[in-house]
Amino acid sequence: MDARGGAGVTLAAALRSAFAPLPHDESGPTLVARAVAWVVRQQQRAALAALDDHQLADIGVSRAEAIRESRRWT
Repeated sequence: MDARGGAGVTLAAALRSAFAPLPHDESGPTLVARAVAWVVRQQQRAALAALDDHQLADIGVSRAEAIRESRRWT
């Protein structure tokens, strides 16, 4: 990513897909799959919180929204 946040579009797409519902079969996701998904979401939320204001503006997220999302535990 360059200083202007040149990868903003790619990041926005990644964020949209990161918070989409997980696909699963009729029996539902396994405990391991749920744990892995939770860890990945927490890592993505930490990355979101680390973005600067220009990068957040590129993806249409305010600082307050980023902080609120980064503090979620679900």
